[in-house]
Amino acid sequence: MWAGPIIPIDAFANQERNRTFDAVVFGDKTPEQAAADMQVALTEELEKQFPELVG
Repeated sequence: MWAGPIIPIDAFANQERNRTFDAVVFGDKTPEQAAADMQVALTEELEKQFPELVG
């Protein structure tokens, strides 16, 4: 077995994916709106965790 690299934003991305999936399944959002909201949330979190990558 090999250890994979630790990716700090991975857990956040998985959590957002689950929220997005649930929002669509339960009819709270359209797939397009849920995907757009997920993109915004992930971009904001990426900018928070890795400000040196923004530019």
